[in-house]
Amino acid sequence: MDKNGNKYRIKMLEAAVKGDRGHLGGAFSCIEILMAVHAMMRKNDTFVLSKGHSAIALYAILNDLEGFCTDGSYLTEHPSGLVPGIKLTTGSLGHGIGIAAGIALAKQLNNEDGRTYVLVGDGECMEGSVYEAVMFAVLRKLDNLTIILDSNGIMSTQFFPSAIRYAKIFASIGCNLEEVDGHNLNALQDVLQKDNLGASPRFIVAHTVKGKGVSFMENNVLWHNGVPKGEQLETARKELQ
Repeated sequence: MDKNGNKYRIKMLEAAVKGDRGHLGGAFSCIEILMAVHAMMRKNDTFVLSKGHSAIALYAILNDLEGFCTDGSYLTEHPSGLVPGIKLTTGSLGHGIGIAAGIALAKQLNNEDGRTYVLVGDGECMEGSVYEAVMFAVLRKLDNLTIILDSNGIMSTQFFPSAIRYAKIFASIGCNLEEVDGHNLNALQDVLQKDNLGASPRFIVAHTVKGKGVSFMENNVLWHNGVPKGEQLETARKELQ
């Protein structure tokens, strides 16, 4: 496995340029998380991308970027359940944890093996439905559920220092909390492979940088979405090599 996600970032960049659309900032921040999760997923595991605007990153992991955001393609800016390897359509923020909790509960009730992973964004965690779902998961002791927060500190187009606040909140609710460098594959794998101690869902705060890998995109609220052009495009290509 590559030690960083630049191989995927350059693929995402070129696909976004070709389709003239894409939310590259958040996709660049979460790519190592997706790499780590999908490298360890087993047959009965389930993954839900709740922060659906980062779908281009999931397509890259699934090796399917051809036709991104072109007429007639299923590869839209938010993930479609019509794409092989994607469990369900998401993108309406605040619903992913609830869906993932339902899947995890069904596995428990049916005595099925397999974990359920869900990736959420920090702006998304302002939705009340997130807290209802997490409290439900704690109440039902869903220790087969892993919630991962892509904590890049930017909510859409404004800075939002979420990590400390969310760590305290979700720990107080009763989640088994961990924090990790979201761009360090070895650290991500170590955390994901740990045994879940205690009958509660895991909540992993992954500290990331929005726009990671491209200097003018990094930690820049202007790159929530959009595609670089001209000199910026050439700079991005060079820096991701």
